[in-house]
Amino acid sequence: MGLEYVELIMDIEDKLEIQIKNEEAQNIKTAGQFYELIRHKYNNLSRQTYDDKSIWILLTQLIARIADIEPEEITPETRFIEDLDFG
Repeated sequence: MGLEYVELIMDIEDKLEIQIKNEEAQNIKTAGQFYELIRHKYNNLSRQTYDDKSIWILLTQLIARIADIEPEEITPETRFIEDLDFG
């Protein structure tokens, strides 16, 4: 995993107070897959500060900040390695 991807994972863990294992993170290829993992982990918690749409918005904002692009450019099909160079 590249440093940008590790930074993204740490930011998500901090914001949503969830834990993402290295094994889980290594299998993620797209923003949509990452969203589904985050949503599943977050929705299993008792607190529900964020709804599903808010989780997607948070994720795209964090990806955009790290990748230096606009959040609107990120779709569920956006690939971390090929599209964002998070290798």
